[in-house]
Amino acid sequence: MNLKYLEYFQTLAEYEHYGRAAEELTVAQSSLSHGIDCLEKELGVYLFEKQGRNVALTRQGRLYLSYVQGALGLLADGRRQLMRCASGKISIGFVSSVRSYLLGQMQRFVAEFPQYGCMFELYEGVTDPLTGDLRGERIDLLLASEPGDGQGLTSTRLLRQKLVVIQPASRLYFTKERITVKELAEIPLILHTPGSGMRRVTDGLFEANACRPVIVGEASEDSVILPMTAMGIGAAIVTESDYLDRADIATAELSDTENYRYVYMILKKGRYLPQPVLDFIEQGLLTAEAYLEKDGDKEQGHRRITE
Repeated sequence: MNLKYLEYFQTLAEYEHYGRAAEELTVAQSSLSHGIDCLEKELGVYLFEKQGRNVALTRQGRLYLSYVQGALGLLADGRRQLMRCASGKISIGFVSSVRSYLLGQMQRFVAEFPQYGCMFELYEGVTDPLTGDLRGERIDLLLASEPGDGQGLTSTRLLRQKLVVIQPASRLYFTKERITVKELAEIPLILHTPGSGMRRVTDGLFEANACRPVIVGEASEDSVILPMTAMGIGAAIVTESDYLDRADIATAELSDTENYRYVYMILKKGRYLPQPVLDFIEQGLLTAEAYLEKDGDKEQGHRRITE
């Protein structure tokens, strides 16, 4: 079956007019008519019927169109994937708390492996929406909390980040250097929005301590929670990072045995990844410098990726 004739069929079905379809395809109207005739003879059915100066799909044509659109769509997806392989593009989704870490790993990778000539596409957001982008293959890999529904995905523990409590420097809710989760439950708190990995972490902390927080605000990103805290809206639990070093924010340690969150590298199972992406994973992320875990975790994580 001639692929070109399938494209003719799909375009004619859209325009329902030989002249306009031929113009869209940049072919002679006679060539379009010949292609449709050949396709109908091969299939043994009429795909179109005349309606004045236009044409319309027959019942068989409408049935066949759905299959042609699906097949041509898959071929177009394959073409885009091949173009991405050739371009060396690497698309990465990530949560805000790993921004500095990711940029550092990219800088080191580009400096040590200039031959790759990679182009990075970065998408910052919340775990659950980014997981949808990963499943839809709009990104190649994801650095985030472990997804709530990990079906069809593979997760490798990459980083452990310490959790700290922040409060407005101009309005201290407590003066201790360490505070427990139960004590936090009595303070107005700004939490991460439902659907984020950090919200699952904080909800788990309060559930483990048999208490419920007083929620006065929600935000999806630490970069939004910080100014909300500085304004005096409430305290918050965030990951420890350089961006906490500001005069209008006071920090304290979270006195809990689980005072950290894990960041995972998440991939879609069974998906073909271009070589530049695989090389960045192996040489840029899964390196001794990249891990903040014990040696056993390093080795286990590396095996998961190479399997």
